[in-house]
Amino acid sequence: MRLTATLLLVSACSDYGVAAKTQPENGTDGTVDTGGEPNSDTGEDSEETGIPGDTGSSFPGAATSKIYVHSSSTLYSWDPSSGLTRVGNFHDSRGTFTEMTDLAIDLGGRMIGVGWNTLYSVDATTAELVALSTSDQSLVGLTFLADGTLIGAGEALYEIDLSTGRTTALHSGTFTTSGDVVGAPDGLLYWTVVGAWDDELVVFDPATRLATNRGSVGTSGLWGVAWADDILYGFSSSGEVVEIDTGSASARSLADAGENLWGATTNPVRW
Repeated sequence: MRLTATLLLVSACSDYGVAAKTQPENGTDGTVDTGGEPNSDTGEDSEETGIPGDTGSSFPGAATSKIYVHSSSTLYSWDPSSGLTRVGNFHDSRGTFTEMTDLAIDLGGRMIGVGWNTLYSVDATTAELVALSTSDQSLVGLTFLADGTLIGAGEALYEIDLSTGRTTALHSGTFTTSGDVVGAPDGLLYWTVVGAWDDELVVFDPATRLATNRGSVGTSGLWGVAWADDILYGFSSSGEVVEIDTGSASARSLADAGENLWGATTNPVRW
C-alpha cells in the first residue's frame, strides 16, 4: 500500500507490501532545490495560477496523447503499440521534482498533478509544474469526472476544491487505495484498492455513492489505472502493464514498461 509501506524502486517484482511508498518523513513536497533563482513566470511568487482556460486542447501545454504515465520523477506518454515515450522530468522553478503521486486530465486537456498533499498544474509537453494549492489529505490517486469535479484517492475517495485544496469525503470507511482511480466515459470510477493478497477493483458510481467490489485483479502494486478505446489498463510499481476486465476484475499481462510506474491518467479529450 502506498500510504503505509516502504517502496523499493529497484525491485521489479517484489511483494506489494514491501514495494509500496510512503510520504517523506520531513514533509517535503518532493522538489530538489538546485539553487537557481525563481522564475517570475512559474515561481510561487507569481500571481498567475498556471491553469489554462477551458478552451479545448489547443493551448500551450495541453495533453494530446490518450494515456500518460509517470514514475516518481518523469512524465511519459504511453501507447499500447509503441510503449513509453518520454516527455521529461517533472520540474518547477526550484529544480527537479521527485515525488509525483498521480495525474489527472480534464475535458479541456489541462493536466493536474499531485505530490502527496500539493496540487500542481502540469505542462503535458514539458512536465513543468506550477503549485496551485495544498490538500488537507495525502493523495495517491487523482481523476476528473465528466462534470469537471476533481476526485482524489487515498484513505478514501474525495471531491477536491482545486483552488483551496479542501476535500470532501465521497466514500470512506471501506476501502484503502492501493494506487489509483480513473473516471471512464460511462460515468463510473474504477478504483484499485488494497486486498487480502493482491489488489482489488472497486467500481464506484458517483451519482448513487454505491461502491461494488469486482474482486481480485490477480496482481499487485497497480499504482496507475487509465482508460482508452474501451479498455481499462493498469500500470504497476514494478513496470508491468495489464489489461483489466471491468466485469470480473481479472487482469491480463500485456508488457513490461521497463520503468517503475507511480501513476497514470486518461485523456478524455481523446476518448
